[in-house]
Amino acid sequence: MLLTRVAARRRPLPLPLSRGGSSVAAVAAGRGEPASGSVLPDTLDRSSDAYARNAAAVGELLSDLRARVSQVLRGGGAEAVRRNAARGKLLARDRIDRLLDPGASFLELSQIALVLGSCTAGGAYIPAMADESVIVKGNGTIFLAGPPLVKAATGEEISAEDLGGASVHCKVSGVSDHFAQASFHFSIRIMIWTILLAVGSKSEASGIAKAGAKMVMAVSCANVPKITIIVGGSFGAGNYGMCGRAYSPNFLFLWPTARISVMGGIQAAGVLAQIEKNNKKRQGLEWTKEEEEAFKAKVVEAYDKEGSPYYSTARLWDDGIIDPADTRRVISLCLSASAKPVPEDTKYGVFRM
Repeated sequence: MLLTRVAARRRPLPLPLSRGGSSVAAVAAGRGEPASGSVLPDTLDRSSDAYARNAAAVGELLSDLRARVSQVLRGGGAEAVRRNAARGKLLARDRIDRLLDPGASFLELSQIALVLGSCTAGGAYIPAMADESVIVKGNGTIFLAGPPLVKAATGEEISAEDLGGASVHCKVSGVSDHFAQASFHFSIRIMIWTILLAVGSKSEASGIAKAGAKMVMAVSCANVPKITIIVGGSFGAGNYGMCGRAYSPNFLFLWPTARISVMGGIQAAGVLAQIEKNNKKRQGLEWTKEEEEAFKAKVVEAYDKEGSPYYSTARLWDDGIIDPADTRRVISLCLSASAKPVPEDTKYGVFRM
């Protein structure tokens, strides 16, 4: 589940990024007009070369995102689809379609687990940690060790269904919340209610660490819905201060332009190159300019790869990558999902003045 596990989807359109033939790039390039006449004024020069370059760059990123989403929507390929159909199973998005009311908006939330096959060993923890889990009779199983290992370890002979099937986990263990007779039996509507920091001598002398600490405390302690959209570079302390993953926002989405790491690749290359140069100097070794540039290039390449939004979302560090044009709709759905019927008091620590 790479992108579309949380990608916003318009019903009944199949792709989360469909927008009736227009897109952010199309509007930005002057090929489309906003639907509403109430548009905030701006000073953006849409005829400039810089604008054209930026629009083209973002267009390439969106094309890459759509291609990846399209690949994910194919469900593992024709052979995988055929195997699922032969076993009497519905594909994940076919099951979701049966859950939703016609025309309903939907975010593919990772907090819901639908167990339609075997969740074994470490995989057994995934449905157990979900906010809501559904298990299908005859297909879904959850156990730390399957029947062959159980027999080898203890001598007990037991079927997969009796060991960790739907009846066991819905009636006995309580691991799963909902019992489904078949893949198409999902009548239950599962509702989940579920600053930039500067560096340098002037910033440090002015108390930037103290100011940043106050902001971090406010962000981490506030008992309000926290929704983070990363649109560009999100590095180091700035990632903390702006409610990054470490501060457990209710939802965290990325634009295709997002980058996440301890620091930017160029900055990291400069820091590590300086350390390496000092080490060479202490050892009495010569480090040529060519060697230094090659060293920096390797660091930048590694940071570019691991700072990619696709690297993050593939590891479930976020809730997905969205088309910038879908941002308002995604935020509204997130606010609806995270709304609390009764506001909670917020308790802070000490704000150092």
